[in-house]
Amino acid sequence: MFINAHSHKNAQSPDEWVCRNAFHFLGVEGLNKVGYPVSVGWHPWYADRFTPDSENVLASFLKAENVVAIGETGLDRSVSVPFSAQMNTWTFHYHLAQKHSLPLIIHCVKAYYDLVPFCKRSSVPLLFHGYRGNPEITQTLLECEPVWFSFGKDLLSRPQSRALFAQIPVSRILLETDNSGLPIARIYEEAAALLHLSLEDLQGEMKKNALRFFGEKALALF
Repeated sequence: MFINAHSHKNAQSPDEWVCRNAFHFLGVEGLNKVGYPVSVGWHPWYADRFTPDSENVLASFLKAENVVAIGETGLDRSVSVPFSAQMNTWTFHYHLAQKHSLPLIIHCVKAYYDLVPFCKRSSVPLLFHGYRGNPEITQTLLECEPVWFSFGKDLLSRPQSRALFAQIPVSRILLETDNSGLPIARIYEEAAALLHLSLEDLQGEMKKNALRFFGEKALALF
């Protein structure tokens, strides 16, 4: 099995378990129909459109049985959306995840230090997807027990990401395709080479990690 922790696409092969990101415009009925595990959330790029009604709609999504995580949500200092709006949206998602004991999938750009206080007190796992921190913030985040790191296409082409990948224990890593279109098997091949593991051993490690991050019930939704 290839565990794909975060994608905007359906599974590309029968041996892929994928948590697909379901944007906020899908309703509960739509979520119940898709037939695969999803995360639900409000991306920070749209945080200025997040209203009290949006809060109620998002909370209602959790009635769908295939919702296994909240997100992607987070903070992004590279966009023009007011940071205060992003923080309000993020805070709502964070508390919703704590209340319902669901893991969080985080989009973070140039705002890692803003999220450290949340990481320190979270009671649920937090996954920084498409992780692009630096060695210093990586060490700080590693000291926060709930924090996980997900890597995807950057492993094939970005030396900084390859170096960060080597800094993080395999027990805190998941793999993803995000919106790249790459097969998850290609990401696994690169990660296995970097870790000096066989593909089968890496698959075993990622399944163990996914069980700890998403839970056994989530992985049963194949």
